[in-house]
Amino acid sequence: MYSPAIDPGLIPVLYRLGKARGVPMTTLVSTLLFDALERIDLPADAVPHFNQVAPCYRNPNPQQEAA
Repeated sequence: MYSPAIDPGLIPVLYRLGKARGVPMTTLVSTLLFDALERIDLPADAVPHFNQVAPCYRNPNPQQEAA
């Protein structure tokens, strides 16, 4: 699997944001990337792959509705 490097200048920003949110940096980066990808027009061949992972990022911890 392809594992691109993150720009070293962004690491301290991501680290501190992850700490502030109480999430691991890998989770933070994945969430930020998903949010960005959701807002752009993806190539047609990327859409099925995106849709496959989307349920993991859309409302991952649904709140119980009040009765």
